[in-house]
Amino acid sequence: MKILKLVLSVVVLLEFPALVQAQFTFTTNEYNTITIVGYKGSDSTVAIPSSVNSLPVTTIADGAFDYGVTLTNITIPDTVTNIGMTSFANCVSLTSITVDSGNSFFSSVDGVLFNQNQTLLMQFPKGKSGGYVIPSTVTRIGDYAFYNKNILTSVVIPDSVTLLGKYSFGNSLLNTITIPNSVTNIGDGAFGECIWLTNVTIGHSVTSIGAEAFLDCRNLAGIDIPNSVTDFGSAVFEDCLSITNITIPDSVTNIGNALFFGCYELSNVKLPNNLSNFGSLTFYYCFSLTNLNIPSNTTNIGDMAFFDCISLTSMTIPNSIVSIGYESFAGCANLTNIAIPDSVTSIGDAAFSGCSGLVKITMPDSITNMGSYVFSWGTNLKEVFFTGNVPSYDNPSIFTGDTNATAYYLPGSSGWGTTFSGIPTALWLPQIQTIGASFYSPKNQFGFGLNWASGQTVVVEASTNLINWQPVQTNTLTVGLAYFCDPQWTNYPDRFYRLRSL
Repeated sequence: MKILKLVLSVVVLLEFPALVQAQFTFTTNEYNTITIVGYKGSDSTVAIPSSVNSLPVTTIADGAFDYGVTLTNITIPDTVTNIGMTSFANCVSLTSITVDSGNSFFSSVDGVLFNQNQTLLMQFPKGKSGGYVIPSTVTRIGDYAFYNKNILTSVVIPDSVTLLGKYSFGNSLLNTITIPNSVTNIGDGAFGECIWLTNVTIGHSVTSIGAEAFLDCRNLAGIDIPNSVTDFGSAVFEDCLSITNITIPDSVTNIGNALFFGCYELSNVKLPNNLSNFGSLTFYYCFSLTNLNIPSNTTNIGDMAFFDCISLTSMTIPNSIVSIGYESFAGCANLTNIAIPDSVTSIGDAAFSGCSGLVKITMPDSITNMGSYVFSWGTNLKEVFFTGNVPSYDNPSIFTGDTNATAYYLPGSSGWGTTFSGIPTALWLPQIQTIGASFYSPKNQFGFGLNWASGQTVVVEASTNLINWQPVQTNTLTVGLAYFCDPQWTNYPDRFYRLRSL
């Protein structure tokens, strides 16, 4: 079959006019159409024929005019419906490509531009307007179609287009773009490095946003993601320095790594309720992020997900989380409150390293694997509460630099010594907490809060002489907290209270 095709190409070449033979190389496609695959001539003005031996010329292949360095003008017949990627990429002298009048027009755009008169321009003359209208017959804007066009400031995409190829508008001077409802896919890097882009409208048929689609769009302050989107690639909004608020719709179940990497001004994010995977580096260097609700279906917090989120003050980790990646919260210096649920089985290296705002933390007995330096250099960490027997991950570097920390264990748990992973240990006992500035409840009854491990039972005993003690209330701390109220307190001139475990 390859030999037959080669013979056919040679036969066609022999029957082609001599002048054209000297200029073009071409192949015959399986549907009896011609593809121009190369240009060998040296003329400055060239017209591509509409047919060869009665077979229509329909395609200009990728890189076909890569070596046409002397070309200044080229005319393309209306039989051509597809121009390949980088077809004219190295034609440094080319100022215009004219399409012959006719009833048909291009179905795709790869490496070329259109103006309002449907004339293709490759090299933009200085002083020309940067606004272009793509013809309504175009259905696909191919890879690198408008890449690195440093005069392109605006473009109108018609409703006929369904695909924006890879890096199709990357590194251009676009400042606004409307993606029509006909588009279903935004390719990788489609608007990457469009540093002047301020406003994007995404149509309601887009289902996929490719990796780095808006990478380094540093002036993009906001963007609405439609409910049609189900998939995000990696680093879609990396280094979008001006984005402050964003909502990812519930239609999205997976987000790629580094989604908001380096978004310094990002302070408010709504993640989708059905999110199952939390990628690595997701909020890396998001200095303005103060808090975040992780959806209840998410199972993993990726590596370095919140690295150096210095404004993050609190974090609620849902019971669905099984693993916390390495350095996931490293450098979150103002993180003061975080609860690790008993669904977590693994915590990676240095997960909370440098979290100098943490004062206390509770470690569930579900954790079977913990890396090195997990809580290292937590200079204000004082209390680490363990809910079970001594863990098997006794790594001496877990609490490196935590000079004020003590590990507390529950009565009845086993295996504990005088130290754990380099810090001293002590028995973890229930504590009395006051309510507000006094011990009085809103019902004008004496009371106080109880704080201990979740699931533990605390008995409150009362006495009038500090000798004879009587139990007055038994409390099971379902969430680690309970409240004791004594309706009889006014019946005694003096009454004392103490706690004991059951």
